Amino acid sequence: MLGDIRQHGAKGRIELPLDSKDAATEYEFISYDPASNSSDLDVRIYTGRLHQIRRHFDMIGFPVIGDPKYGKGNKNKEGMRLVASCLEFICPFSKKEVLFRASSA
Repeated sequence: MLGDIRQHGAKGRIELPLDSKDAATEYEFISYDPASNSSDLDVRIYTGRLHQIRRHFDMIGFPVIGDPKYGKGNKNKEGMRLVASCLEFICPFSKKEVLFRASSA
């Protein structure tokens, strides 16, 4: 995220509607790099709205680095800096929990 998110809180929940529907995003601060003025976060979404993470963080003034659509002053040469390291959900068919985790390099 562009900026030091701790100005908004080291942990938080964003509950701003998207497309007239409820949307909930939680985050926890991991680190801040003053050289690039960027924060690394652990983010969890509880609803699946279109571009939810990108839109929510732009709405509170901390756009995703390199996002070509949302935010101002967040462009960079490497492109968007949003990575999914884990995906967990309840399968609508089996009703069982499904977990996908990215392997570490």
